[in-house]
Amino acid sequence: MSDTDPEDRPDHNAAPVLPLPGLVWAMLLALAGTEAAFWAAAQGLIGGPAGTGWRLIAVERFGFAAAVQTWMIDSRQFPPEHMLRYLSYPLVHAGALHALLSMAFIAALGKSTAASHGQGALAVLLVVPGALGAAVFGLLTSGQGWLLGATPAVLALVGAWGWTQWQDPRKPHRATLGLIGGFLIARLAFGLLIEPTDIWIADLTAFALGAAMAPALAPGAARRALHRLRQR
Repeated sequence: MSDTDPEDRPDHNAAPVLPLPGLVWAMLLALAGTEAAFWAAAQGLIGGPAGTGWRLIAVERFGFAAAVQTWMIDSRQFPPEHMLRYLSYPLVHAGALHALLSMAFIAALGKSTAASHGQGALAVLLVVPGALGAAVFGLLTSGQGWLLGATPAVLALVGAWGWTQWQDPRKPHRATLGLIGGFLIARLAFGLLIEPTDIWIADLTAFALGAAMAPALAPGAARRALHRLRQR
């Protein structure tokens, strides 16, 4: 007989793939597919000679630039191809490592957020804070450089996760605040010391919005708000 503890034995009935919500898988596949296309083009497998410039072309077409927002405000023109940038810039990263880091955080935080708030709320948190973060970045930055990648969406999920942890009486609040504070300080230091532009503005804006939106998106929040209105 084996002395192996039953709890240590492998579960042959476990799912071969990490169980994630469908929306999280959709986001991960979109990011992975985009990076795969850039890699294949850079290797000359697709796109021909022009394939080596696909990432740069994608940045110019789908990335967010403060100068573009400034032009729209000054000219009072809001063409769809520029408005799309608020939603499309998270899909285009500066490189494969940048994309992989975003994917890792989205997988972990997306699963947690979907479990606590539902996939509808997760969709809102993945889109709205990042778009508004880009708008604030466009208003406050000097107008140089591009805003790329899903980091603002990740920070929005961090904010929502932090609110959820704070509401759980079983969680140590000091540890939660310490973890989030350390993450934000590291992000701010990285932005100030290494990044050539002020894209940390979009990240911190998205984090604040994620934390602020989490209570309103929590299950039963609309019902509770309606109940309060009726009592008044």
